[in-house]
Amino acid sequence: MGAVLLLPFSIISNEVLLSLPRNYYIQWLNGSLIHGLWNLVFLFSNLSLIFLMPFAYFFTESEGFAGSRKGVLGRVYETVVMLMLLTLLVLGMVWVALAIVDNNKASRESLYGEQPSFLQAV
Repeated sequence: MGAVLLLPFSIISNEVLLSLPRNYYIQWLNGSLIHGLWNLVFLFSNLSLIFLMPFAYFFTESEGFAGSRKGVLGRVYETVVMLMLLTLLVLGMVWVALAIVDNNKASRESLYGEQPSFLQAV
């Protein structure tokens, strides 16, 4: 809603500022206010894309845990658990990929536990 209404608001406020440049009550409609509003709208829209879209997808796919009552709360619990498991999976894959790609001895030891015999010659 903010992104839809921000463009007409910025156009109208710019026209009002151009038509009444010396009016004391209109001076708060300056460029920094509009720029700050644009930054906030796009920050929250990106946050909603990152966090609310996966939650909405998993919420529509969830049925609740086995043995729980049919209702919204069981579906919310299952959705939160699925999001946490997905986060752990992605973080684990990133950790393994960074340990493989990095040429540091400590990162290889953290991945393998100890240096394998075929890598000790390297």
